[in-house]
Order: sequence, then C-alpha cells, then structure tokens
Amino acid sequence: MQDLEAQYYVLHKKYKNNNFSINVVDIIYIKDLSLNISLFSLQKLLNNYIKHDLIKNILINKIVLDSRKIKGKYCLFIAIKGCKYDGKNFITQAILKGVVAILTYSDKKTLPYTIEVKKKIPIIYLPNLLEQISYLAGTLYNHPSKKIPIIGITGTNGKTSITHFLMQWIRLLGYKPAILSTIGNGFYKNLIKTNNTTDSAVEIQSTLEKFVNQKADIVIMEVSSHGLDQYRVANIIFSIGIFTNLTRDHLDYHINMKNYELSKWRFFSNHKIKKKIINIDDNIGLKWCKKLSNVTVITTKLKNLLYQSNLFVYIKKIIYLSDHTIIKFNSIWGNGEIKTNLIGQFNVINIILCMATLLNLNFPLKKLVKTVSKIFPIPGRMQKVFFKKKYTNIIIDYAHTPDALKNVLLTLKLNVKGKIWCIFGCGGERDIGKRSIMGYIATKYADIIILTTDNPRKENIHSIINDIKTGCITLKNVYIILNRIKAISYAISHSVKTDTILVAGKGHENYQIIGNKIFNYSDFNAIQKILKNIK
Repeated sequence: MQDLEAQYYVLHKKYKNNNFSINVVDIIYIKDLSLNISLFSLQKLLNNYIKHDLIKNILINKIVLDSRKIKGKYCLFIAIKGCKYDGKNFITQAILKGVVAILTYSDKKTLPYTIEVKKKIPIIYLPNLLEQISYLAGTLYNHPSKKIPIIGITGTNGKTSITHFLMQWIRLLGYKPAILSTIGNGFYKNLIKTNNTTDSAVEIQSTLEKFVNQKADIVIMEVSSHGLDQYRVANIIFSIGIFTNLTRDHLDYHINMKNYELSKWRFFSNHKIKKKIINIDDNIGLKWCKKLSNVTVITTKLKNLLYQSNLFVYIKKIIYLSDHTIIKFNSIWGNGEIKTNLIGQFNVINIILCMATLLNLNFPLKKLVKTVSKIFPIPGRMQKVFFKKKYTNIIIDYAHTPDALKNVLLTLKLNVKGKIWCIFGCGGERDIGKRSIMGYIATKYADIIILTTDNPRKENIHSIINDIKTGCITLKNVYIILNRIKAISYAISHSVKTDTILVAGKGHENYQIIGNKIFNYSDFNAIQKILKNIK
C-alpha cells in the first residue's frame, strides 16, 4: 500500500490528511494535489488479466518502456524483448530508479499470470505482452482515439507527404488538425521531432491524449510496417485508412516482400476502419480493394475501375509544367480540375488520395478545388533549394528506396534541359538487397552519379558502395566521394545552369550516423553553405 502525503480527490469525494493510506482497489482515478497529477489504479488497469492483493493498492500515472526515462514516484515499467535489447535485463535498474511495479513477458522459466516480488516491487508476468501494451496505455490515457477522428496512412512511399498535405489542407478548410509523422508530432508549424515513423504504443496513446486536451479536431497519423508488426497501434480506432503503395523496403526486418505485405495488410485486417482510401494503380492495392468494403479507389487507369463500382476518383489527365501540375479528374462526387504546386506523378497520386479522404469526410468538392493550390511541398520532399544567384537547379528528396528514387528521377526528366546529377548512398545495417537495385536505377535515369555516405552506422562504407556498384549499368560517369558535403560541392562546381542536381536519401534529416556517433548534418544546410561560398 502506498502512503499518499497530500490532499486527494477520490471519485469526487474530498479527503484531507497529511499522512494516510487508502484502499484504492475499488476506484479508478485519484489525484495527488501536491504534484498536480492524476493517478490510476494498477489493479483496474490489469483487471482483464490478473487480480492479486499485491497490486490492489498500487497507483500509477505513467507507463515507461525505456528504463532511462523513469522519473517520478508513480511509474510502471514494462519490460519487453526488443530487436536489440531485452527489457528484463533492466529490471534491477528500474527498481533502483523507483518504479512502483513491473510488467514483463512470461516464458519457459515463468508462468503467465503470476507475480514475484523483488525488493518489495511486484513483477507481473503476462503472456503476449507486446500485443497488450496499446490497450494498457489506451486505458491509462482514457482511450483518446474514441474521442477524436483519426486518419491512418500506410504504404512504402508517400506517408509523410500525405500526412502533411492533409494537415495543410484541413487547416485551410478552417479546422485544427494534429499529426504523428516521421518529421514530427504536433500542430502546423509547431512539430516536436520523433525518432520513428510510428512511435511506441505508449507514446502514441499519450500523444493522442494531449491532442484531445489541446482541442485538435482531427489527427493524421503515419502507420509503418514496424508499428503494425509490433502492435503499436493495436488499440487505436481509425476513422479512415489510406494505402499508398507497396514496394521494396525494410527487408532487413521483414526478410521478404510477402512478410512485408502481411504486416501492411494488418492495418486493414486487424482494425475496424470505417472507410478505406486505396491507390489501385498499385498492384497490391488493387488486390486488397477486392477484399475490403467501404472502399474509395483512386487510379489513373480507366480499366481498374472495372473492379470497383462504388466510390472512386479517376485521374483522367495530368499536365506537367515546370513549377506546377494540372490534374483533370472524374469522381462519384463530380468532375473537375485542380492546379497544384506539387510536381511528379507520385505527388499527383498523393494529392488525389488526400482529396478522396476529405471527400469522405464530407468536405465539399468545390472548396477542395478552390483551396488545393495553397498546399506546398514539405521539407526534404522534392524540395528546391533557392539562392539569391541563379545556379544549377538543386533538389533535396528523402528517396531512399528503389521505387522512390526511380519516381523522383522520372519526375526530374520531365523538365530538365541539361544533365541530371544524382548524389546518394544507402544506409548501413539495413536492407542490403536494395543497394544494387538503386545503383541500376540511378545509372538508368541519371546522367552523372556520385556515390557517397548516407547513414553508414557501423557498416564499412566501402562495402556499401561496392554493393551499389554491382547494380550499375555502367561505371562511366559514376564517381565515389565519401564525404557527403564534398560530393555535393563537387556536383555544384562541375554542373552547368541547365543541369539538375538531386541530393537523395536523407531529405529532412538533420543528422548523420557514422559508427556509434550521431553528427549534426543537414543536406539543406550543407548546400546553403556551399552556395554562399561560391563567388
């Protein structure tokens, strides 16, 4: 039993005492006024799993998956087995840092639904613990996804762009959207940077609760294959689910494309999503839409509409211009034309997926057509670098998969008058198989290639470069400059005004991982510095 040295509110009843203990087994929340925090009954949290006298009077206000983040006196530590570390190895550290209880997974050595005590701290063993964390965190944070509509976006490429386009567009329509994204979580022009595309199950529920308290009208959220595979969104209710495409990525984790597809499919098969928006230009999307109900399809191929007779947006014609794109479309909501500042077919698909989503949210088509021209690209995605003097056209893009690199290069070829330079590398300790494919794509669609570092991590950079080279059609006009800044500088100083330089792979990232160290680095800042030094 915990001693609570303050004033407390217990189910609207006020208790005053300087030093007392209370039985909390029959309550859910109380409040510690000395710390201004709400406390939750651990027994209530675990009612569906275990009931025991050892936990009936324990109160918590926070769930922590990383022992380094344990702070305060009401922390519950969940020790799970990750890809690199096993949380059980940090139980002693967690106890020393003051947790009130520990949840961990049962195995051959420990029976499920049992409790052992270590230094007066209960350690509770549950089966399939990873699958339960989203529910546990959702319960602690009042199931925020029941209180606010959530749009989830999954697929290999386009998740971040669509998330940010929707944020811009919904804001233009007079509402307050919040996002969970690769680039950051939060509100327009007030994003907090994150480490993963999809946060931990606990962080997601905690962040959603904050969005509810901050009066967000809607949340747009990227949903990664890792997040799905690790049940990080298992207890999230999605109003709309968007599928962009499925191409090679993350095979260092998923091993093969079949596993990768199955992870993505879980988004639709394991969640009761009310409405689905599917790109059926993608073969996987075309296959999935036949299995799903309440689907809106988007396509550039008229023949694909034979598979769907309900909700659709058909992209009838695309006119690519140097700085904008005109899209003519037919849809179940009406026909029309939009002008967008976005370039490239992949962005045509992205913006139409956004439009189909907003139409499903009952925004009028006329308002969407009127406001779409005010949406702009996001940092690190087909980002042009402008400078006071006119130099070579320089584009920064996050393209780090074969399909993304191909799409960006094909987009640049639409308007380039001179040569296309392509500067890129591949991440170390990640999917080795994609390296040669990217080498092939670069030499097929670009004129001059500079192979350089990306995030090599602990892998030998020469090994990474050699893997890329094995796929190159030719090594003529393929240069190796390992220092990324020097590689960019070389391209700028040796190109002419009609050329276009693509700096690919890192996009918005403001760091570079070499060995065990993380260095401050940004392609945008590096380019700006190089241009300023040119006389």
